[in-house]
Amino acid sequence: MGASQRDTVTESQIRAALGLEHPATQDAVLLAIESVQQDLLPPSFELKLTRSDGSHMSLLAGASAVRSPAGDFLACALALTDITERARVMAELLDSSERMRSITDRTTARQAYFDADLTCLFVNRALCAHVGARREILLGRSFEECFDTDEVREMLPRVMPALSGDKQTFLIEKQAQDGTTQYLECRVLPDGGAAEGVRGVFIEIEDITERRRTEDLVLHANMELEARVARRTAELSRTKRRYSLMAEALQDSCIFFLDSTGRISE
Repeated sequence: MGASQRDTVTESQIRAALGLEHPATQDAVLLAIESVQQDLLPPSFELKLTRSDGSHMSLLAGASAVRSPAGDFLACALALTDITERARVMAELLDSSERMRSITDRTTARQAYFDADLTCLFVNRALCAHVGARREILLGRSFEECFDTDEVREMLPRVMPALSGDKQTFLIEKQAQDGTTQYLECRVLPDGGAAEGVRGVFIEIEDITERRRTEDLVLHANMELEARVARRTAELSRTKRRYSLMAEALQDSCIFFLDSTGRISE
């Protein structure tokens, strides 16, 4: 407020610093006082105020009610700490987190983030749908509770090296419910390195079954084409050999054609 610790701060200075002339601020302060009077607020709470110039400020308020010996409410004691900058940073982080969640929820791959103790801190919509649980339920759960049993068996030996800073990419083959083979490409990316320490791992599981089937079809088609070309090449080689043998047999022979008068025409 522009005053040192020993300066006397007047009521007008307090009102100006907090923007108490602004109607929205007056309402917020009155609501806080009424809540303290009824013991409805916790010992500390966040108060958002609007200054007279229209700017906003966030205050961390410690409030307590001053009461008479009979228990009647006399006054509200408030200890205020300006946390405007901290609130701004938190709002930016929250906005960034919401944007990131919006992006990851649009992908069909299952994505999750686990801390160094393999406690779930983030999941996207695809993983929630696969597990059949809400996001709020999966957050804070263990690694084993977020994936299928056969997936955990394949992934866990690869996750442990990632916690030491080594990226992992591998393929999981599992049997789907319809009895067909399902192919999953799994990527485990460490958050941090060996020098500064790994804070956690980001895991992404993508179903590549259709892509794998397409690749197999193309591979089989190429193999069949190569086999057909090989068979045709072998057949042409045999035909060439037969013609070569016939040519060799005719080298010592004399072949000519006679016309109707008995003369050699060719």
